[in-house]
Amino acid sequence: MDHTYILNQIRSRRNLERAFQYALWDRHQTDYYFDYFELEYAFRNKEAIIDSLLDELKDPERYTPRPAYAFYPPKTDLCFRRMIYIPFKDLVVRYAFVSVLADYLDSELSPRCFAKRRARGEQAKQTLLKDFATVTWSGFCSWQKDCAEKHSVLLRTDISAFYDSISHDYLISLIARELAVQEDTILMRLFRRILCIPVISYSHFTGEPQQPLETKQGLAIGNNTEGFLANLYLKDVDELMNRIEGVEFGRYNDDMRIFGGDRKTVLDAVLALQETLLTKGLNLNSGKSQIAENEQEIEELRSKYYEVYFYHVVEEVEVIEHVQREINKLKDEIDAPFDEFDRRFEADEDLENNNDAKDFCKFVSDKDLLPLEERAPEHVEKLGQILRQWQGCGKHASWLIVQSAFWKGIPDVTCATAQRILLESLRSDEVDSYSKYRLIHHLVKRHGKDPKFRFLDQFSESQRNEFIGAIPDLLRQPAFELNIIGLYALRVFGMSFDELQEYTNSYMPRPIGEPIKKALSYIREPMEITGDLVTDSDREPDDTPQPY
Repeated sequence: MDHTYILNQIRSRRNLERAFQYALWDRHQTDYYFDYFELEYAFRNKEAIIDSLLDELKDPERYTPRPAYAFYPPKTDLCFRRMIYIPFKDLVVRYAFVSVLADYLDSELSPRCFAKRRARGEQAKQTLLKDFATVTWSGFCSWQKDCAEKHSVLLRTDISAFYDSISHDYLISLIARELAVQEDTILMRLFRRILCIPVISYSHFTGEPQQPLETKQGLAIGNNTEGFLANLYLKDVDELMNRIEGVEFGRYNDDMRIFGGDRKTVLDAVLALQETLLTKGLNLNSGKSQIAENEQEIEELRSKYYEVYFYHVVEEVEVIEHVQREINKLKDEIDAPFDEFDRRFEADEDLENNNDAKDFCKFVSDKDLLPLEERAPEHVEKLGQILRQWQGCGKHASWLIVQSAFWKGIPDVTCATAQRILLESLRSDEVDSYSKYRLIHHLVKRHGKDPKFRFLDQFSESQRNEFIGAIPDLLRQPAFELNIIGLYALRVFGMSFDELQEYTNSYMPRPIGEPIKKALSYIREPMEITGDLVTDSDREPDDTPQPY
């Protein structure tokens, strides 16, 4: 292919405008974290940002990504996952590059590569990838259900530290080959620059911001472009596995399933899989590899539709209700009993482990299992316990606490309990910084018919004062996402730039990190309410079913 033609497609105004839309939508709707200051600035300054990128990309050799920064959502009760927050302008460049790659290469991926596939039709005007909850995950589950009816053995496995282990050199070589271009072209040199991100982190030893370190390996987890690049990285793995006779292979990211008629056939296929992964610097996660050899074991091991809640850590009601509607449609279309979550908890039932915590969050969020009017203070107390003990479930529990504090239809005594637990959690040393970020995120997010409505507005004066009193401790924490949203909450309360600067100087770790300086730079201009960053609803704000 003509590498200059592809490069010109990537840096065209039309493609940059498309990439801007993808970056704005995905950051606001699907990403684990976003900077409100930055996103509102981006929405107000679309044309200026695109003009600036057009100028930067005239000479791709001079394009240099701006410093990104790390944040650490809990992965399990004991471990955290490092995610990278890429500055919005550089995120647009990534979407511009990957969107063109996806236009050319998505159709060449295996039909049994289910995750992170290119959106089509009207959806492609809004977002890069197909919807996770109702398209790609349900397709993966449906395929497993069909395979379980034909095969007597299932092996479930995944790749150890997959995204962190991806080789830039190998990925660049692979994509150059797929596009039929040379690795030393300007196109591929631009791609290398996009991959090598300077990342700022807090030192969790000293509590101080560190100088940016350039990533030399791995993909930056935290945006949708990385998932599509990961699919390309494993493209030839899919092709190899699909050529092996006697087995059916499917993959969702690095989460893989091998079905076959007998144990030996499946284990031989695993050896072939491991062999080709090793050539890419990857290996299977032995601790997560499991085999099932009868109908009951397969039923327990294969992915179910309802696991969408757990796989994607979904807590926002608009997504949950959308998924539930799709599940109900599927139930009407199949004859066999549908795999549906139905675990119930008594209000005084103890939670024993992480699985209980996951199931409890799903139970509380399902209005068929626990109607809003039956949500009790004891349920909310357990959500607070989950924040303290099972931080891997904190993202889900954080939303349910905020919902319980303000949602219409929930008993007043439960709302009062949730408001108390919310404020206590912000001050608790047992609650991780990302969960605190999620609590504040839901408080400050605008939604409803009135674009100025926020749950934060529902605090009493004394609660407002208590919340503001907790901000200095949040600003002292070595967590950029918590620092920035703490400042944003003060901004929502009407504080000026000078007042926010005083909070920064008084409480932030020194030296002040570049991400904090950048966030403050956005608010030298008047803050505006922008309609496209609001969850629209035809109901009153206190009755909206879609707060996120």
